[in-house]
Amino acid sequence: MLFYQLRLPIVEESLENIQPQQIEELFEVFFRKFDSLPTACLLIDDWQFTRTRLGYRDWRFEHFISFIQSRYSFNNNKVIITSQLKFNPPSGVYPIILPPLDHEAIRSIINWIVRSTRVDASPVLIPTELIKRLHGNPLAATIVSQLLERFSVDSILENTQVQERFQNRLIPLLLEQIELNEDERELLSYLSIYNIPFEFKVIEQFSEEKSVELVEALTDYFLIDFDIETGLYEMHPLVREHFQKSIPSETKISYHTLAADYYAEKTKLPNASPAEKGEHVSQVASSLQFEKVQALRSVYLDELRPVALGLFKDRHVKEALKYYEVLDNLYPDDVDIKFHIGLCYAHQEFWADAESFIAKALNLNGDAWWVLAGYGDILAKKRCLGPAEKYLNNALELMDRIKAPQWRYSAVFQSLALVYNKDWHKAEEYYFKAIQSDETSAFAYYAYAKFLFREGDPQYALEQLNIAEKLDGSFRVRNPLKEKILAQLKGNRIDQSQEGVQEEFEFYDEAYEDDEQVK
Repeated sequence: MLFYQLRLPIVEESLENIQPQQIEELFEVFFRKFDSLPTACLLIDDWQFTRTRLGYRDWRFEHFISFIQSRYSFNNNKVIITSQLKFNPPSGVYPIILPPLDHEAIRSIINWIVRSTRVDASPVLIPTELIKRLHGNPLAATIVSQLLERFSVDSILENTQVQERFQNRLIPLLLEQIELNEDERELLSYLSIYNIPFEFKVIEQFSEEKSVELVEALTDYFLIDFDIETGLYEMHPLVREHFQKSIPSETKISYHTLAADYYAEKTKLPNASPAEKGEHVSQVASSLQFEKVQALRSVYLDELRPVALGLFKDRHVKEALKYYEVLDNLYPDDVDIKFHIGLCYAHQEFWADAESFIAKALNLNGDAWWVLAGYGDILAKKRCLGPAEKYLNNALELMDRIKAPQWRYSAVFQSLALVYNKDWHKAEEYYFKAIQSDETSAFAYYAYAKFLFREGDPQYALEQLNIAEKLDGSFRVRNPLKEKILAQLKGNRIDQSQEGVQEEFEFYDEAYEDDEQVK
């Protein structure tokens, strides 16, 4: 192709069995013509595809790089090679590693994309808090620009479901060209639990003799960054949460215990920083060492809130309740804390306590429709249908009064469909309303597909499930249900009354629907 661009004759078949001396002569011919041009730039993109872990896929690529290094040019023509992975070029070839874009550049990207898709061309106000979360990544800025077409800035910053949509679109694109081995994945999973930069000692204690090799590979992939000024490593923030979510609960606790022990020693040193003390509290809390947390609660106590929420989402409601109660003692006027204490009691079916804390949350904020909706959702799942219907309808009335966004209604209608699960026509009516309220919600189509499958219509259920998949290609709950639908369509009878099937579906439902309803 290079020869064709310069209109040089070449017989492609002859390249198959070409020898090193012959290819050197070809390079001489090409660059003699290239250097004769008054102004020229040769740009070779995606050089990472020429390499494997062991070196170049083809010796001719290596010879090309060596030839570039050895040649002399007497004009300003340039050869630029780009790669998404680091590689060590020979001397004379000067590598440039592009740093993250600054805040103004990221803001400009978002502004340009959003304004180009709107009739109103006025500037978009993007808060610094949102810009910081993108960590200078232009791809992340592009995806946020797309989300801003239907979500407010506040929703992107605060709503868990919207944040997950962002992660689910971005991370597969960042990792699609990287092949990680088992040791690299295990180390990334472990490092993902750290919230602040860490020393090489953290890696060495975990990976032992493999540490240097693994660090070199992961820094080449730009998944771990090394700060030469501080001497600390940090996992790329945009992929840290992705790996953290993949860790099994028991393994995650053991990882947090290792980290807690490490920071227990670090914080004994006289020069321990506030950030290290805060990380110690966070790691102790995440390792479920509750008594130690109480002893340390005077240090960065706000570290407890995200830990408590993580435990709640993982369905460790008893442990989550302990942390929320500590927070409640310190922040008695916090609606979110009261709300989650109520949900923790509801999951354990301590209804009097649950009602008490839900009422306290509503007393603190009478417009908190999500408190009514979230509690009503749990009541529906626990088959307390009368109270569930009351809370969910009250939530709808409040949403109408305060003019909540239309897409927010979708999750409430899904919960009401659960209330009328035995009334086929009524349930389907609410699933229709859920989809109409948010036609881009993969969760609404998934819930409707599950309902149809249970009602004995696997073909239509599959159609709805396929729509959910198109809306969100990384929709992680689709496979278990899809396998059962396909099995039934192939003629394998499935007893839908089996408890195992229903419990599995319930688990997946709850993992998503709470995120839609809990603000």
